[in-house]
Amino acid sequence: MVCGRRGRHYPANCPYLRFLPHEATLPPGISRFYKCCFLKDGHPDRKDWKGVAAIMECDNCGTFLKHWTEECPEKDSDDQ
Repeated sequence: MVCGRRGRHYPANCPYLRFLPHEATLPPGISRFYKCCFLKDGHPDRKDWKGVAAIMECDNCGTFLKHWTEECPEKDSDDQ
């Protein structure tokens, strides 16, 4: 669940995937990205940011909610 409100909507329809309130607390496996620059947790000192939530997904091992592709513990030695 992206926003933690079980039963109110399907995860794919979570409004946090389109707009993330400044005060939102995200559960583990969900990250905050900024629309202006796509930086993860990019502007903690600014109040005028607009963000979205993103579900962690690894393209290397196919894991969800654990890590991003670049953080994968199963990286091929050719990729390093």
